[in-house]
Amino acid sequence: MIPFDLRYVRAESAEEAVAAWSTANKRGETAHYLGGGTEIVTLARESKLYTDEVIDCSRIPEASAVETVTEGGREWFAYGAALPLNRIVDGDHQGLLRACLAGIADRTTRNSITLGGNICGMLPYREAVLPWLLAEGLVETAAPRSTDGGATDKGAPIRRVRRPIAELFDKRLKPAPGELVLRFLLPMDWAPSDVSTPPAAPPSPGADGRRSDPTYGPRTAAGPGWFYQRRTKDPRVDYPLVTLAMAEIGDELRVALGGVWGYPARATVLEEAIREAGGAAAFLDRAGTAPGANAGNAGHGTAPGANAGNAGHGTAPGANAGNAGHGTAPGANAGNVGHGTAPGAGTGGAGARRIGAALDAEGRSFREDHRGSAAYRRELAIQAIAEGLAHLATENGAMR
Repeated sequence: MIPFDLRYVRAESAEEAVAAWSTANKRGETAHYLGGGTEIVTLARESKLYTDEVIDCSRIPEASAVETVTEGGREWFAYGAALPLNRIVDGDHQGLLRACLAGIADRTTRNSITLGGNICGMLPYREAVLPWLLAEGLVETAAPRSTDGGATDKGAPIRRVRRPIAELFDKRLKPAPGELVLRFLLPMDWAPSDVSTPPAAPPSPGADGRRSDPTYGPRTAAGPGWFYQRRTKDPRVDYPLVTLAMAEIGDELRVALGGVWGYPARATVLEEAIREAGGAAAFLDRAGTAPGANAGNAGHGTAPGANAGNAGHGTAPGANAGNAGHGTAPGANAGNVGHGTAPGAGTGGAGARRIGAALDAEGRSFREDHRGSAAYRRELAIQAIAEGLAHLATENGAMR
């Protein structure tokens, strides 16, 4: 139970919610906006959060629905901040978005965790934000008119603003005091609702208990290619060691990571390296492999003289091992993540070194805790990115 008394206010509109916050603020009290309440209730029970008042925003129409809106001459999907994650996971929405949300917690908990609660929460993972970082989405907020910044609705009791998420998200979402996050917008021209669905059941664990099965969508006439992979210490429900989201946006390949550092972020140095190389296929080709040792695509088939190993099982001399640089016979090059690799993508080769150098050049410290060391997280990130590049560089079994 929560060990202190508080007031509960149910808001039916953004104006009511912001007015309630302003009233509490004028009394010198603290107030928190409430969506699903998962984090607020947990922290209050543990005496890590105190508030005089909670303002329930789950009945605000625009905060609890998925709508289409127009902004800047473009059409956008607007996802309400008070939407439970499963409302999106179970809907007909873009595959990468659904994959990112489906990896969070378990199904029962996702009935309570809201989109805004995950993105605005205090935990460092905030995996729901990854699609917005990739697509450079927008955030719609409502705030007391005394709050600085952004365009205003003149004469309105509150200010409604839509801004690029990059203006509000720096390691975490940072709205101004009293600013209510209403919706998160993704561009419709990037987010079709047709591509492949996330797994219905948790992926099978890897050799050391990590989840390792990828979810991805190929490039189609209707939308871009994308790749998602989540690695955890425990194959059941666990916080991520690495969450990788990759997507083709226009002529760019964008990469976002969670769990690797202390916060989710775009890997812009890596993106630039891929762009300079001319795309995923060229990036992998440029990395190269040892003569006579090219691994097959995604672990299916091989080039001449190069048997792709499965999950680190034994290899013939001169062959690429399939698993994360584990032991190989003499003269063998380590392959990638147990799924085989495209040329140069092996974790023991030039592709891995280029990926690792780019991640190091981001200038961020790798997260370290009881789930995994910084070096371990770095290696897992390299493996996941190498596999993602191989998938996105391959169409119908051929490099593009």
